[in-house]
Amino acid sequence: MTNSHDGISPRGTPVLVMMSAAFALLSGCYSAVDAEEAEPVQEARSSLTLTGQTFRLVTFTSATPSERCRVPPVDPNATPKVPIFAPNTQLTIKRRGVLMGICTVESTTSSDPTVFEMNEAAYGSRVAWSSYDSPTLPLTTLPEVEVSNEYAPGVAPAIAAPATSMADAQATSWTNHGVMEYTYRGPSAGVVYAVAHPTERGAFDQVKLIHESDTARNGVWAAAINGNPQSGATVSYHITSTQISPLSFPGMNTFITNPLPYSVSFHASSDSSCNNNTHVRVGGRMEGVFRQGMAEIVRDELASVVSGLNVRWSQGCEPGNGLDNFVNKMARRSRGVQIEQRFSAIGSFPDRRDAVARAVKSVYDCLLDAPDVLSESPGNPASPTTFLADSADASYANGSVCPRFIAEVDIVNAAGGHTHSIRPTVCQAGDQVHVDYYWYNAPEVAYERLGGGDITYDAACTPTYAVDNVSAQFTYIDPGNLAIGSSGKTRIRAVARAKSAGGALKAVRFAID
Repeated sequence: MTNSHDGISPRGTPVLVMMSAAFALLSGCYSAVDAEEAEPVQEARSSLTLTGQTFRLVTFTSATPSERCRVPPVDPNATPKVPIFAPNTQLTIKRRGVLMGICTVESTTSSDPTVFEMNEAAYGSRVAWSSYDSPTLPLTTLPEVEVSNEYAPGVAPAIAAPATSMADAQATSWTNHGVMEYTYRGPSAGVVYAVAHPTERGAFDQVKLIHESDTARNGVWAAAINGNPQSGATVSYHITSTQISPLSFPGMNTFITNPLPYSVSFHASSDSSCNNNTHVRVGGRMEGVFRQGMAEIVRDELASVVSGLNVRWSQGCEPGNGLDNFVNKMARRSRGVQIEQRFSAIGSFPDRRDAVARAVKSVYDCLLDAPDVLSESPGNPASPTTFLADSADASYANGSVCPRFIAEVDIVNAAGGHTHSIRPTVCQAGDQVHVDYYWYNAPEVAYERLGGGDITYDAACTPTYAVDNVSAQFTYIDPGNLAIGSSGKTRIRAVARAKSAGGALKAVRFAID
């Protein structure tokens, strides 16, 4: 036995006193199974809370054995006998009123119809209590465990009770030693911000910060578990993102059945997860060109509060790209983003985690905001073949929710497209612009990034496009000519911010020729 609950903390939550190497990595979110297909969710077959249950340790393999449990094939108390908990849904496990863990039901039932079974890692982190359990194999617990697939009678298979706010979710999940979820969909919501693993340091706070700053345009789904302890209890309550059941979390399911144009989830990982030189990873199934633009914004915002931290969007181990990842199912066309952060470098520091949250939010704000006031285009404004927009000054940084200048035009398509330029209105040597070019996909009500990145200018406004020879993460992406087509128009949005070599914000100018 390599891990156990040993007694109760002053708040009453079980304390993880040891952790085996077999599941130490699961103290963060990412797992190889993020890229795998999860088993299909089945309908719940019964509403059931069983008390006086016995668990024992067995050896079995599955995609995430340290999170899963095998259950008896039938309800031993029912007449006639009926199937027990549905595979691939979640169960809560309590002992003496304490929420010990959550497990995902295996398709294979237990070998003994009177007991539940887990492997060593799952048993040690989600059930075992060394003060009361057998110290010898097969490490059978005393028959005192409560196992349930419902937060209240008759609501199975929902284990997450609805909350009225994120604060209520956190407080009540502690009071009830249970699972809560806060679900909110703003009247003009275009993006949902989500946290599925609230015990991962800082993630819950990031979503809370975003939600409280703007409730009109955002959606929120936030799970809360046993008061969200920011400790090793992450292991006890962790459910891999591809295996969180929408039947167990009905609030989450409201976004899956009616997805928004964009979705993003916040997570925290251990230092050993993926790459020790990376502090924030921008993953998910969203296309890479979009994630690079977001990573650049996160990099710059994070650098305003701390130096020396690395942000990546493509490192060969991007988290969250599985089709069954809940964040990808919350977005149309599976265009979800998963933000993974090292909790020792980000989550433990409020200024850093707030900077990451602000940066991520700003990317979507710059897509949801109306364009800034634009200079008129030469020619026919109703059917422009050229376009010119100048911010005139740097007030764009404070005039809207988006802290960057937004220029947008429905440009007439041309066979070879249109050339374009972006620069400070008045150039000085060392000036810099960061720009994101998008086109609007009207049927999907969403913008798709074409390219962009960092540009440096000399006094004659000659551009030098960024080339990242160090990490190969932030080389400028040339969007090519814009609005290529034989007929119709294409809506182009440029989102830009200009600054001097010393960092002072400047006016910016965007033109389509």
